[in-house]
Amino acid sequence: MRQDLEDFSPALKKQILERDGYACVICGAGQKEGMELHVDHIKPKDLGVKLV
Repeated sequence: MRQDLEDFSPALKKQILERDGYACVICGAGQKEGMELHVDHIKPKDLGVKLV
């Protein structure tokens, strides 16, 4: 497996969640509403990565 297609590191996940205020960037729901948040890609990793 290609290393550049691996999942985000824990540190990067934390940085992304902090950037987004621990809420979904689409609907705004977050931890306060009991939502489980995931760091994901808009595009599949093998087509190029764009962070959500």
